[in-house]
Amino acid sequence: MQLAGSEVNREADGAKWALVEGKNTICFTTCDYKMSEKQIPGAAICLENAGVYNAFTAAAFNVEACNK
Repeated sequence: MQLAGSEVNREADGAKWALVEGKNTICFTTCDYKMSEKQIPGAAICLENAGVYNAFTAAAFNVEACNK
């Protein structure tokens, strides 16, 4: 997946939130999206709010590479 011109894969994604495109909805989770955590119980809560959705959309497109 491409995000802000950078290649991102599921195993490297430590985010605990996701945007639902076209729905002005953002979901927050208690677990990462990593395959290694697939069997770990978790929870999610979703919020439909255009202001919050737009703020997180802007944040997602303003990422900076980190030096590991």
